[in-house]
Amino acid sequence: MKTAITNKDLKQFRDSFDREKVNKVAMNAVTANGINAVSKNPDAKVKNRFGFSVEVEAGKVCNQKKSGRCWMFASYNLMRLEIMKKLNLENMELSQSYPLFYDKLERANYFLESMIEVIDEPVGSRLVSYLLHDPMQDGGQWDMFRSLTDKYGVVPKEIMPETAASENTTEMDTYLTTKLREYAVYLRKKKTEGMTVQELRKEKTEMLNTVYRILCICLGRPPQTFTWEVRDKDKNFSVFPISRRRSSSRSMWAGTWTTI
Repeated sequence: MKTAITNKDLKQFRDSFDREKVNKVAMNAVTANGINAVSKNPDAKVKNRFGFSVEVEAGKVCNQKKSGRCWMFASYNLMRLEIMKKLNLENMELSQSYPLFYDKLERANYFLESMIEVIDEPVGSRLVSYLLHDPMQDGGQWDMFRSLTDKYGVVPKEIMPETAASENTTEMDTYLTTKLREYAVYLRKKKTEGMTVQELRKEKTEMLNTVYRILCICLGRPPQTFTWEVRDKDKNFSVFPISRRRSSSRSMWAGTWTTI
């Protein structure tokens, strides 16, 4: 039974391609313009017009581009509608880079803390292998978004806009993953050298400081105070000076903002 592609097969493929002139026309068009551009059907566009009997005010379409932040965009799209309604705005967006920053920082902390908790597991165990597999992916869900918002709040998009790294997260995620795996090796090495868990957690804090610095370089530094200027549908101009409010019962910043 024949299992490999032979020269006879290749000649047959070439001859079959050359027999149809339309194949060369398609080749010339696609190589110059791309598949989608030459596949457009204007008749289908006319036939399938996007007109609906019920319209919902939703602001302009948001674009997550080449990132896995659909869960953040979906949640923000609901949240911003209430802000637009309350302030009588034509359109506004909340910063998707802002929760991305803290999501990456929290994931790094979770990963490093997990590495400390399983420090005595064999390096080849399924648990350690699972944790090392993909520590810095983009994907998430509602409860994760809610936790981020409760802790860190939200900011308008113009206060922390998109960056090249937030619109295409592949490079940033790759370098962060490499760094976290490097830290995992370091923590296990220090444990074998006699470092205590308390000492390992001090090392973890320094590691998170490095992760924070990388995230600032990639996404920009998250604001602690800002002034939001906005004009509503009636052309009224408003200025909102806003600052993070520290909770008296917790050492971290509470997930609330207050007008100064």
